[in-house]
Amino acid sequence: MKPRVLIKIAFFSSILLFCAGFGLYFYFKLSAAQEKKDFNLYTLVPQDAHAIFETNDMASFIDNVNKMSSSENGNYLHVSRLFSIIQSHFQSLSGEIPHGFSEQMNKMLISFHAPDSDRDQVFYCCLGPKDDELLKGFIRKYCSSVYPSKSFDYRGEKMHIYSMIDGGFLACYFTPEFLVVSYQKKLIEEVIDARISGKSLLDDVAFKRAHTKNKVNSDASIYIRMLHIPMGKVNDTIPSFSMLGGWTEFDLRINASAVYLSGVNHNVDSCLTLMNALRCQTPVEVLPGHMLPATTFLFCTCSLSNQKAMLDYVFSHNYATTYSNYIRQRDDELVRFLKDNADGSITSCFFHASDTITTPCAILSIPLIDEPAAKRMLHNLLTSASLESVIPFIPQHIPLHTKKSTYTLFLMPQNTLFARFTGISSSSLLSYACFYDNSLLIGSDSRSLSTYIRLLDEKQVLDKTPTYEERIVNLSTSYNFMLMADLEDVFAHPESYARLIPAFFFRYPDFFSHFIFSIQFTCTNGEVFPNVILSYRNEETNK
Repeated sequence: MKPRVLIKIAFFSSILLFCAGFGLYFYFKLSAAQEKKDFNLYTLVPQDAHAIFETNDMASFIDNVNKMSSSENGNYLHVSRLFSIIQSHFQSLSGEIPHGFSEQMNKMLISFHAPDSDRDQVFYCCLGPKDDELLKGFIRKYCSSVYPSKSFDYRGEKMHIYSMIDGGFLACYFTPEFLVVSYQKKLIEEVIDARISGKSLLDDVAFKRAHTKNKVNSDASIYIRMLHIPMGKVNDTIPSFSMLGGWTEFDLRINASAVYLSGVNHNVDSCLTLMNALRCQTPVEVLPGHMLPATTFLFCTCSLSNQKAMLDYVFSHNYATTYSNYIRQRDDELVRFLKDNADGSITSCFFHASDTITTPCAILSIPLIDEPAAKRMLHNLLTSASLESVIPFIPQHIPLHTKKSTYTLFLMPQNTLFARFTGISSSSLLSYACFYDNSLLIGSDSRSLSTYIRLLDEKQVLDKTPTYEERIVNLSTSYNFMLMADLEDVFAHPESYARLIPAFFFRYPDFFSHFIFSIQFTCTNGEVFPNVILSYRNEETNK
């Protein structure tokens, strides 16, 4: 072969090798960048987390929170101390970044852990190029200089402890790919354990199923591990993690006047849970405003089309530690009564009487399939039940005369039916009952029943009132379970009058007292869809 040809071949080969090398360099460079961009923060989350908050746009989310009417009025929810710190220093931090946060750093998670104080949380975010240097500078600027930072080695990974100006300490674990922060050093150790062992929350089959569903356009997502707590349960202690149920995913949207959470629960198993009991029900197709007094501040309607599924769930737990055989027998009789006579739903409500007594009234309303047949069966039940345990001097029958008709209120034997469905507990577990408009009414006392009947006879009901119409505008008329509460009014009374409200709200009454809380559960194709609305009551609404 001629030398000239060899030179040409060598020249072109060099060019090809150079181009190939150049291309491979950028390929691996881009692959590394992509790998860094797609770092999955969930691979760091310990398996015992019971709630997760996630947003892919931290800057926009904080901006939306600050634009809420409640924020503008100085009302903030400090459920997460870590998030509060980020929110308070956000403008300072973002001001040091000319072009805003990197795409990676805008992705944020917060995991919540037992015992669920505002310090039992872990904050996670991805880091883009040079973000770790930015954060180090921010930490040096805003952390206390009284105590120097300390570094610890845990399983070959570096953990840093920084003192805060308020006297607290932050434990940090960061790499060029991510940042993890918590007030609890042990939680950071659990994060490192999850990363090294490869056993994170993603190994929870129920969570993985919930998390991999298609997302909707939302400000953030919240994942909650549902507790198997019976309705109206007296003992409010948190069950162990072995009793925790499946994960529910919520898409979170915020506007100036309301917070919306649209959820889905995919967990289907054989456990006796509220979710599984609701899956068996036919939806209620009407809102209950026509049967609620105008002064109602808390009501709950539950489908009872499949009486066995719902009643088996509600009565599946001991109601209290002191639970006599007499009460168990009465409960069994009332369960059989409901299975034979209840027609489709059951509604409880709390409302104010027109008198000056501050204790709220409470009733349970049960529509009946056949009122005459129900009267006969309940009469036989009361005749056979001994009332020897009744407190002396309590009348067993009370006549009630209204402009419309005359009714008889009769004392029920001790049982837990009313307490389980309303959440009210009392030492005697006594209640009064009355047949009214093809329904069985059960009240906490005779005053509640007589007041309820008079208000309904006089058409003083919620339906068609401007306040009620405003509150139901975003609610569905088809649902399996529904609860609505004016939280300001709820907090004004003992917690024993509102046990159907999640205990979470009672931890932050100063914030939630400004909101109307609504939740509906609907079911489609075996999946349960909980939808929550928190509507802000501005000053004009409060008047």
